[in-house]
Amino acid sequence: MFSSYILSSILVMMAVPIHEMTDGILLNRAVSSDALSMIALLTPVNIFFFAIKTILVTGLSILTAKTFGARDYNKASQQFTVAVSANTIAIAVLTGLAFLFFPQFVQLFCDAGSPIYPLLYDYAKIILLQFPLLSIMSALDTFMRLAGKARLVSVTIIVSCFLNVVLTWVFLHIFHWGIQGAAMATIICAIGTKVAYVPYFISGKFPFKFTRVKLSDYNRMLFQGIKIGSPCALNEIVMSIIFFATNDIICATQGTQGMFVWSVTLQLLSLTQMISSGFIGINQHIGALLLGENDNEGFRILIRKSFKIQFMLLSAVVLLCVLCPTPIFQLFGKSAGNIHPQYVTYFTLGILMMLPMRLIISLTETMNIGGHTGLSLLLNILYLGAIFLAAYVSTMCGIGYFWWLLPIFQTLILIALMVTTTIIHLRNRYYSWFALMPTMPDEVSMMLTASYDTNEIKPMLDNIAKFLTIAELPKEIEFHANLICEELLYHIIAEQKSIHKGEFEMRLTDKADELIIIVKEIGMPRDLLGFSDGKSLSSNIITALAPKAKYDYYNGVCVVSITFDKTMKR
Repeated sequence: MFSSYILSSILVMMAVPIHEMTDGILLNRAVSSDALSMIALLTPVNIFFFAIKTILVTGLSILTAKTFGARDYNKASQQFTVAVSANTIAIAVLTGLAFLFFPQFVQLFCDAGSPIYPLLYDYAKIILLQFPLLSIMSALDTFMRLAGKARLVSVTIIVSCFLNVVLTWVFLHIFHWGIQGAAMATIICAIGTKVAYVPYFISGKFPFKFTRVKLSDYNRMLFQGIKIGSPCALNEIVMSIIFFATNDIICATQGTQGMFVWSVTLQLLSLTQMISSGFIGINQHIGALLLGENDNEGFRILIRKSFKIQFMLLSAVVLLCVLCPTPIFQLFGKSAGNIHPQYVTYFTLGILMMLPMRLIISLTETMNIGGHTGLSLLLNILYLGAIFLAAYVSTMCGIGYFWWLLPIFQTLILIALMVTTTIIHLRNRYYSWFALMPTMPDEVSMMLTASYDTNEIKPMLDNIAKFLTIAELPKEIEFHANLICEELLYHIIAEQKSIHKGEFEMRLTDKADELIIIVKEIGMPRDLLGFSDGKSLSSNIITALAPKAKYDYYNGVCVVSITFDKTMKR
């Protein structure tokens, strides 16, 4: 599952920042350097709208993934309905307010007398139109990934990014539509490429449906989603406010050259944000699904693997920026000779704060996925308070110290917060390193893997028998569980006929009141009714002895789950 997500996520991580940076380069060369500064001025708007999507859609998508993993499909569809509708309404209302008070909205970011103001006015008038439609599309992107269509989502995003570059160049250099042309290209590509979703939707395979939800249930689900989405969204909202305030300070105190350096820094910050968001998205979807299946060990493995790759990618970006700042400025169309050496130093200091900043966000969001929303929210508040304090102190010390104190203070505080978080998790016996999940004393799990070979079944059955004995189950349940495991395993071998060269997985989880058996194998979906009436398996034993038996097909993996109620008297 991780492999199916990671490749597409990395491609998107690369494509989106490349598109944004290329857009900035084209505008800088075709219009003026003020156009790139204008893009930077609107960055807080994009972050804010993304934060609204995070708090309404991401939080509910985590809940939906857990619900989906628990096989409650009706409730999952209700959560999907609440997420899409609430996000669309919120974004539409905010966009309407922006248009209703449009002159005042533009003047929030730039004075009317500034040379950037006319560009910003023309660009914002068009680019705001995309947000209501994008609110629906971005929500569908999230749930399409959850449905196992991560590659399709990634292809549409990648095609949109590179098509946008082509259309922007055409509109700027052939039709000479200026800044309005760049905005039109962005909207056309962002919305038009989603047509690729239509065949999947009309096929009936999309597991989530728009359904009627009682108002009381709607409000309850919305509150739960906001609670889970708030830690990450809080970070995005406050970051947009910080960028908004920083833009104004830099415009007033550092001039056009300082604004250009800050604009380039924001472009690279977008790159690190996409890397971090990509891995957080993987953890949210796969991780929440695994937690819904009670697969805590799988969740731990996922977190460790994604954190290592994320750390390496972020380190590579930061190292490249620190070692080669001048070529980066040249890439954006500004001669290195025109950049004062002092600003190169400022740029390097600003880049250095990206690594600890993104890692602390990733750690707190992992805690949030694991169910520790309160602790995650507290750490985010401390982290954001530290950034505000850094900005306040740096401005109080004088304009000349601003570029030095802001990144240095932020970096030091963020590193201190990350060290504190590490110490908490190392000292707290309820947590394991990078797992951020409580170990449950009333739950014991065992996972076994085997190839599609009859010779490997006997050792697997021996291990299962030992586990069931140690679990101290009632004799009747222990006998039935052993019998069902044997039927399942030999059925898998007989059905596959050595077609697959890989392995399948069986996991047993002993809880206080139930025993759960889950088998995962790579294969084609079977007839769901066939499983429930026992015809597609070797006998009626499973359905007779285990009424809580389910069969599902998700993301290329066939999943059989059987639950024994340990408290039920037979």
